[in-house]
Amino acid sequence: MSTLIATNGNITNVNTGVIKDSTGNTTAMTIDSVGRVIKPSQISYCVQNTSGNQTFTSGGALVLVAPNPNSSTNGFHNIGGHFDTSNCRFTAPVAGRYLIHCSFTAWWTGGTLNDGWQHRLRLNGSTLHDYYHGGGLNGYETRANAEAILNLSVSDTVDFVMTGYGGGASVQHHLFYGYLLG
Repeated sequence: MSTLIATNGNITNVNTGVIKDSTGNTTAMTIDSVGRVIKPSQISYCVQNTSGNQTFTSGGALVLVAPNPNSSTNGFHNIGGHFDTSNCRFTAPVAGRYLIHCSFTAWWTGGTLNDGWQHRLRLNGSTLHDYYHGGGLNGYETRANAEAILNLSVSDTVDFVMTGYGGGASVQHHLFYGYLLG
């Protein structure tokens, strides 16, 4: 047996497994007969680049953005609108633990295997963690992935930067996703 406690008296139809928001008009959560929990307004985004690329030049720092972001078709989404598709920066609307991810393909246009580079995770504009990678030869490609579970406060921002490489690259096929875990 389960007990549902409401402090505002607005939870109705407990036997159906549907919990409404404070207005009673919007479903906030559904729990089905086998215990699966569905939260249609859960903070979440999954954005891919649909075309175009970014150019990384030797020794520079490239803030990773999706030149033509898709956040509305084929399963891609931006629930709550907290991922800014113009600068690919996520702003936490509530404090909590978030899963954050960025991946892309680097097509090398110059450099050597000795040229290391990093995929930098930034929190509020400051380096939080570097994911290190080896260099690439002209004409080859590398897929880079970075993922973290972060405790964020309200209004914290998260973005990614590519830096440290001695050669050049065309950066393509961006994918950004994040999800409020709790």
